[in-house]
Order: sequence, then structure tokens, then C-alpha cells
Amino acid sequence: MVRLRVGLTNETIEMIDQKNLADVQNSLSVGLTHGGVDFIRTGLDLFHLSRDPECGSHQVIMGNITIGIELLMKGFLARQNLLLVLENPSPETLAALAGGETISLNFNWRRFEMEFLTGRLKLLDFERTTKSFCLFYPEIRGYLERHAKRITVLRNLCVHSVMPFYDKYETEIASFVAITLVRTLKSSRSLVFPFVESSADQEFMKEFQETRLTRVREAFDEAKKRAHRPETVQISQGECDWERFPELCPVCDLPAWLIGVTEFAAYEDEDGITQPGLDFVARSFECQHCGLVLPDPVLLRLGGFLDHFDRSQDVDKWLADHQSYS
Repeated sequence: MVRLRVGLTNETIEMIDQKNLADVQNSLSVGLTHGGVDFIRTGLDLFHLSRDPECGSHQVIMGNITIGIELLMKGFLARQNLLLVLENPSPETLAALAGGETISLNFNWRRFEMEFLTGRLKLLDFERTTKSFCLFYPEIRGYLERHAKRITVLRNLCVHSVMPFYDKYETEIASFVAITLVRTLKSSRSLVFPFVESSADQEFMKEFQETRLTRVREAFDEAKKRAHRPETVQISQGECDWERFPELCPVCDLPAWLIGVTEFAAYEDEDGITQPGLDFVARSFECQHCGLVLPDPVLLRLGGFLDHFDRSQDVDKWLADHQSYS
């Protein structure tokens, strides 16, 4: 069918098409955010009402919260650029969303919107969504990325299967991540749909932080009981890889490991010339001597550890191991 545009100049048509892109992007972003807020609010309300493992609704609670977290991140990313939420977009979609001013006349925004709304366009999975989101909010990257895999598993179980058992701490982690995510977006004025934090939410966050402090103290106390000092304990430099970084244990004062990731970085020297570098981002700590384990970045910081280290002296070896960067 030929679509006639009677009485419109090319400039007017281009303005309409550009407005269509903005309208589509806004409606999809608001829709994703609205859904995320509603899922999280429903999940948290059920969570506060039923803290009893025998309540039988833990799958409903976890399902709502984990789906809400995913939708909320996608809503934010869609507002930045719809390409950030699409899995394998077509060349036409790539060209249109990368530069709508030059190709908008040849792109069917209505069809794109309908395919998005009906689920025909595949969106990124939870883990890749988390990685993209954390580029905008690196301050919450540590625990978001650490829990992304487990949240993905729990979400899929809730939607497609049956949760085999109730884990109180996992439910609390998901609730903590959801509320922190909402607070982060609200503080940067990026939450386009209102979320009213309840007194129960605030009380839970306070209790959860106190529980984390208690867990750190207990971990240190248990490690002190087991601590021993062998005459010779060394960590071989050959054992150090891109996912481990040596650090002295604060309990037994012996060499142990920070577990995390090493990432390529770029720095400017004194002359303003960009130089390659490496950052190590710690996510957990393990001591094989006294048994001290701090399993996530928040507990690391509470335990007094740094979570970022400069490994730029190893950049040549890193580039050799990652040839695609060289």
C-alpha cells in the first residue's frame, strides 16, 4: 500500500519522523520503567508481609522482584538509546537508531514499535543488561554484577519452573538490590515513573545493613579462631592471574587472594599523552590459611579492603593474553 503525504514539505515530514522516534523511545522507556516499578513494588509488599519460610509465596516474591530489576534497568537504558536493550538488531534498525535524521523516511517506526511491544524483538538478557547499566552507574557495579548470574537463575526458575527451596538470604539480597537500584535512579533523577518507598522498605534496608556488619564481624571472629602461622607461606607470582590479586589477610597477616576482574584502562601521562593501563576490581576475598571469606564487594568495603588496584605494570602481558586489544 502506498502512503500519500499530501501538502507536506520534506522538512515537515522529517520533523514528524524525528518526533516519531522520540515518541517511540519515550513510550517504550516509560513502559519498561512502569513495569519494573510495579513488579518491584508488588514483590516488596509481599516480601514484607510474609517473612515466614512456610508462607509458600517465596517464588512469587522472587519472581516479581527479579523481573522488576531487569525491566527497571532496561527502561533506563532504552531512554539513553534503544540499541542498548536490543539483541541483534537488524541493519535497518541499527542505522535508524544510530542516526534517525538521515534514514527516518525509510524506517517504519510504527512496525518497530509494534514488534517491540509484542515481544517479537528480542531484548538483551539480564547479565548483559547489567553490564550496560553499570557503565552509567559504576558505583553500584560491584554487587549488581556479582549477583547478576544468580538473579538470572532465580528469575528463570520463577518463570519457567519451581524454586526447589526457600533461601531467606537470597530473597533479602534481591530486595536489597531492587531498593538500591530504585534509590540510585531516583537520586540521579532518572526514574521516569514514581516509586514510593515504604517505611517497611526503609526498615528492611537498615536491618539488612546491620546484618551485613554482623556477618563481617562473625567472619573475622571465626577466622581468628582458625588462624595459624606456618613458618613459610608464600604465594607464587605464577599463581597470580587476571582474576586474582594478592593481599595480606587482616586476620592472620598472611598472603591471600582478592578475587575479581582485571580490565583494560587508559590514562593520560604528565604530557597529556594517553597510555595503556590496567585496573583490578576486587569482588571478594578468600584466605586459605585462616578461612576468612568475604563473598561480595559490600562486605569487602565493610571489612576495610580496597576494591580497586592499579596493575598497569602488567599491561604488556595482558595485551599478549588478549590479542584482540593489541
